Amino acid sequence: MCRRELLVDEVTTDDPSLVGDIAHIVAEKEGGPRGNSPLTLEQRHLFSNLVLLCKEHHKIVDDNKEKYTVELLTGIKNKHEMAVKDALSPPDMAKQRSVELYADLLSHWEDAAEIENWTGWTSYMLGSGQPRLFKDTAEQLEDLRTWLFNRIWPDHFPEVHQAMENFRLVLSDLMRVFNNHSETSGDMLSTQKFYCNADPGTDAERRALKQYEFQVALVQDLTLELTRATNFVCDAIRQSLDPSYRLNEGVFIVESGPYMDLSWKRHRVAYDNDQRQVTPFPYPGLDKFKVIRKDRDYHWGEGTSIDDPEFRVGGVSLP
Repeated sequence: MCRRELLVDEVTTDDPSLVGDIAHIVAEKEGGPRGNSPLTLEQRHLFSNLVLLCKEHHKIVDDNKEKYTVELLTGIKNKHEMAVKDALSPPDMAKQRSVELYADLLSHWEDAAEIENWTGWTSYMLGSGQPRLFKDTAEQLEDLRTWLFNRIWPDHFPEVHQAMENFRLVLSDLMRVFNNHSETSGDMLSTQKFYCNADPGTDAERRALKQYEFQVALVQDLTLELTRATNFVCDAIRQSLDPSYRLNEGVFIVESGPYMDLSWKRHRVAYDNDQRQVTPFPYPGLDKFKVIRKDRDYHWGEGTSIDDPEFRVGGVSLP
C-alpha cells in the first residue's frame, strides 16, 4: 500500500529480515476484523487470504475495517501482484509462483501434522510406557503420509523439498511400527500389551515382555525422530522461503511422563550439524535407525532386536 521495502538485508552476510506483517484479509477468527465470512479456518490461512503490510498500515487496516473491506484489500493485493509480475522476468515469475505454491502446501502440512498441538499429541506417544494416539490424529497422520507421497513439489527451494521428504520417511515408519501392535481403546489407539497373553512366570512371558519394551522404545524413538524432522523442515523454510517462519513460536519440543514422582520431562531434540549433512536424508531408514538411534541427542532404546547384545531400554540423554 505504501511501497515500503518490507524485506531488509542490512548485512550482506546475514539472512534478510522481514520487517512487515503477514496480515489476514478475512480475520483468522470470527471475531476479528472482517471475520464474518464463510471461509473455513484452514482457508483463512491460505496464501490467497494473506497480504504483506507494513506495521503501520496493518494497524490502520484493522482499526478501519469498514473502509478496508475484503473486496478492497483483495483488489489492492491483486493490483500489486500484477505490477510485480509485469516487472519480473520469466525466471523470476516462476520462482514467485513456487513461493505461492509452497505457501499452500505448507499450510496443509501444518494442519494435518497438528503443528500447533505438537507437544500435546506427541506426549501421548511418550507417556505412561504405552504409546497412544487419538483415532482422529492417527487418521490425519495416515492421510498426511499418503498426501506427502503424492505431492508434486515446485522446482525451486530443493532444501524444503528434501526436508519434507525426510519428514515423510520418518512419519511412514512411525505409523507402520505403531500400527503393528496397536488396538482400539475407546477413542484412542493404544499399544497392545501382548505380553499378557503369555503364561505367567514362563520364558515366553519374559521374552514377550522384552519384545513389548522394545516396541515401546522404538515408537518413542521414532516420535523423537519425527520431532527432529519437523524442526529440520522449519529450518529449511527459514533458509529458503521465509526467514521469520515460526521464530516467535521457537523450536518444537516434546514431553514425556509421568514418572514415578509424577513429574514430566521436556525434551528439545534436533539433528546436529553432522547429521544434517548426511546424504540423501538425516533419517537413514528404519533398519539403520535402530542401529544409530543411540547416537541421537536423546533416545529410549538401543539394539536392533531383543536378541541384539546391545539391547536395552530406558531414556538416555547424551552429554
